[in-house]
Amino acid sequence: MKEAGEEVRRARLDLDKLVKAKKQEVRDKHIADAIERIEWDAPVSQRERTFGGELEAVIKGKRVLKSIIKDLKTTVAIINGRISKAKAILDEFEGVHGRELIMDRQSLETKTPDQVEAELRRRLDVKRAEDEKRKAQEEAAKARAEAEAAKAETVKQAQAPKMEGASVIAPSLDDSPFARKPKPQEASDADMDAASEWTVFESAVVMAFGPIKSAKANLKHPSNVERATKFASAVNAAWHAAKEGGAQ
Repeated sequence: MKEAGEEVRRARLDLDKLVKAKKQEVRDKHIADAIERIEWDAPVSQRERTFGGELEAVIKGKRVLKSIIKDLKTTVAIINGRISKAKAILDEFEGVHGRELIMDRQSLETKTPDQVEAELRRRLDVKRAEDEKRKAQEEAAKARAEAEAAKAETVKQAQAPKMEGASVIAPSLDDSPFARKPKPQEASDADMDAASEWTVFESAVVMAFGPIKSAKANLKHPSNVERATKFASAVNAAWHAAKEGGAQ
């Protein structure tokens, strides 16, 4: 009896293993069929990795084959509806914004419509922020270039007017005698040649210092304006002294 009982126990265990293996085989077959019916353009192995867990969870604990088949069919319909809605959202987005932000479209198709919409809004916000940042950088670079060009032009204008043979530019005051052409002083026939010569010199000085007045007006820094004014005053004083010496 003991030997017979042991034989029966081993046979029952072997039968239980066979039944369990057969049940798992049937479940796996129906899950594989369900995966084949999922309307997602991806390899079967990728569909299995993406949806296999969801399908297995639906039939977990189910023992009746008819119930298993029904639940898998319902779940596949739900998944396909979800994919269809996600595709419609992505098609609309691509029509407006192009494919640049949805290069991973196939992965997005497996998400719920709410998840897809939220992700697309996030990507648009990020892109707009990056575009605004890039635009601000471009405008700043343009402003810097314009400022450098204006500075270079100012320096060029300040350095351009120079007296021939002189190393220093002396700006004139508004009331400087350099700003107007002096009239030749009356002279006798004896010193007519000297007066004419001085008149030619005066004309040359006036012509040389004409544009210097504009250069002085372009000075912006108070310290430079003060220095230029003092220098011009000294030049004016020297000019008046030269004229008075000629008068004597």
